[in-house]
Amino acid sequence: KKAGEPPKDPAAGPAKPEGEKKPEEPSKNPTAGPDKPEGEKKAGEPPKNPALDAVADLKMNIVPDDDDSSAITLPIDLIDDFEGHPFPVEDDQDMMDLVSSIKQFGLLERITVIPNAKKPGRFEIVAGHRRKRACQLAGYTNIRAEVRSMDRDTAIIFMVDSNLKREKISPMTKARAYAMKLEAMKRKAGRLSKTDILNGKKPMRADEQLAQQTGESRANIQKITRLTKLEPELQEMVEKKVLPVHTAADISYLKPEEQKKLADAIAKEGGTVPSGTQAAKLKKESQAGNLTEEKIVKTVAPTKREISPPLKVTLNDEDLRPYMPKNATIPDAKRIILEALAMRKQAMDRKALKNAADKDATKGAKEKKTLTTAR
Repeated sequence: KKAGEPPKDPAAGPAKPEGEKKPEEPSKNPTAGPDKPEGEKKAGEPPKNPALDAVADLKMNIVPDDDDSSAITLPIDLIDDFEGHPFPVEDDQDMMDLVSSIKQFGLLERITVIPNAKKPGRFEIVAGHRRKRACQLAGYTNIRAEVRSMDRDTAIIFMVDSNLKREKISPMTKARAYAMKLEAMKRKAGRLSKTDILNGKKPMRADEQLAQQTGESRANIQKITRLTKLEPELQEMVEKKVLPVHTAADISYLKPEEQKKLADAIAKEGGTVPSGTQAAKLKKESQAGNLTEEKIVKTVAPTKREISPPLKVTLNDEDLRPYMPKNATIPDAKRIILEALAMRKQAMDRKALKNAADKDATKGAKEKKTLTTAR
């Protein structure tokens, strides 16, 4: 021992540094679990939906529907159609059937909406445009809706996918929908990270992804989306199935003024459209800068053969014998046929003159009657 040191107590532990705190005593309740981090949700609590903040801003007494925090009942007049929605909603027989079903059984599947970013306090339909219209026709003022929180491009993809399930989709509707979805997919894809690039990962084209999702070939999707480049008059011809899709896709490469000239030529010729071969030729001429109005008109103008097709009629013995003398020869039969045709033409000319005279007489009588009434 050093001089002056007090004797050590063998029962005492090592000396504690001055100022050291005692460790916290464990919980006396053995059944208690570990403390929950601040803000942690309790078990059974529904997840919060940030989109419902828009509902709270309306200061409306809206109760969640079916115990689902994202499903509510909204006034129909607060719901707008999706901006640029390419799928037409028509009051056809299918719509009337849907109205009858809703009147009888109610709305079985709620619509999906998002807060309208441009109009605070309102909502925008992502899926359910036909159901909303049917509820309006059925006299409903409110509608069951699921409020979702998603960015614009995700909403576009969701909207297109939910509507592509329809049984009847016209070529132009599909073209607008595909084009809209492709643009959204391209924006969402962005650039690959450095890690993906180092790993040799290659980005998949948006049209390749869409081809996998729809089951159509990439080439066919490219042709369909080209239809959106057509002038309105030509798009209407595609809509009415007057202009085939593949032919229209080639025509879409023409300059706008060239397309308008073609549409005018088709209208003048009574709806005659170019063939697939002619459309491909027009595309090639336009890209080379050699397409003229004369060449455009020529593709739909009738040929000389179409204007005056050659006439060749073959009549056998059974057809002619009842109208010919017993000993008639082929030259005799030809002469008799021509004489009969000449007599028929004379009869038709006399009939035409009589109809014209009757028409003039009727017109004169009407004018005389009008003049007498005026006096």
